[in-house]
Amino acid sequence: MSKNSLTRNFFFYKIWKVREFILIIILSIFPINFTFPLPISDSVKEALRRIQISQALDRYEKSFIFPRKLVLCNYPLRSSLGKKISFDLGVGVESLKYEEHIPVDSHNLFHTESEARVTNIVLRALGEYNFENNFFIGIKGVMPISKGDDTEKWDYTDLGINYQTNKLKYGWSRIDGYIGYIFELPSKNFLLADTLEPYLGIRASWGRQRRSNFNVLGVPLTTTPVTEKIDSYGVLLAFRAKKVLGEDFEERFSLGFNFEWVFPLDVETTNTDFPGLTIGADKGYTWRMGASCRYKFTENWFIKLGFYGGVMHWEGSGWIRYKAGFVKWPENDTTYFGGEASLNFSF
Repeated sequence: MSKNSLTRNFFFYKIWKVREFILIIILSIFPINFTFPLPISDSVKEALRRIQISQALDRYEKSFIFPRKLVLCNYPLRSSLGKKISFDLGVGVESLKYEEHIPVDSHNLFHTESEARVTNIVLRALGEYNFENNFFIGIKGVMPISKGDDTEKWDYTDLGINYQTNKLKYGWSRIDGYIGYIFELPSKNFLLADTLEPYLGIRASWGRQRRSNFNVLGVPLTTTPVTEKIDSYGVLLAFRAKKVLGEDFEERFSLGFNFEWVFPLDVETTNTDFPGLTIGADKGYTWRMGASCRYKFTENWFIKLGFYGGVMHWEGSGWIRYKAGFVKWPENDTTYFGGEASLNFSF
């Protein structure tokens, strides 16, 4: 359709409002993509029907895109990105690299480092409720269902000596309760998200480490296994973003990204090698970054693949007198990576 015929048709249907007239002139002059966050009036709808250049008037109408021909945007954000209630259950593989650091001081003659990496099978669950006003609440958690082990090596790094080895099993469980808000973004560019969803909550975390098969300077020790527990809770600050892939993907695929940061409020550590002793500390942090791809195979069922990674860091404690000596909970880091597959039901 030529520019002149487009203008004649619009005038023929007596669209005299200034805003709509300016809009029509812009469309006639520029044959490139524009996005206008304007409502579509009934008179414009009727004109579009009659001149047969709109095939999607029943689609989402908060904004519309003008390429070389007029096509209305078909991204109904709330109905595409989620239902009112959502449940997610998945299984994955998680790798935990654990390190401890003890500097030289009056109680430790040599700089000491330890390292081990374990791989666990984990179960992940999530439940979420979306309110009509774009607020949402949820609870999610991760727990190991099968724990791997590795040889933990302890080195005097100043001397280049490995003075101890032992077997380490390490599992990490955490659960988050949170509340957030969905901001629907106006841009429909492929590289930008449809929604940005910050959320705030509380995290409870439980780490369990079991050490056995001790060997010091090549001499095996016949000691009983030692279990260390690290229990903590903190404030969760996070956001996530989602993008529905339309057009050729028919809105069946969606992409997700999230980032989380946990500020610790308290952590307590106990060790069966030191009965009756509880070490408290509150300095540290945890962060996590993840990405996922979700596929809708029915109206209410989805499958999702996700990958994530992050760090949990604790400053540890100072030296504490215990019986005839001193003990401390060393500075430590858990670097973790994981991948998971999950099934989601939303309604």
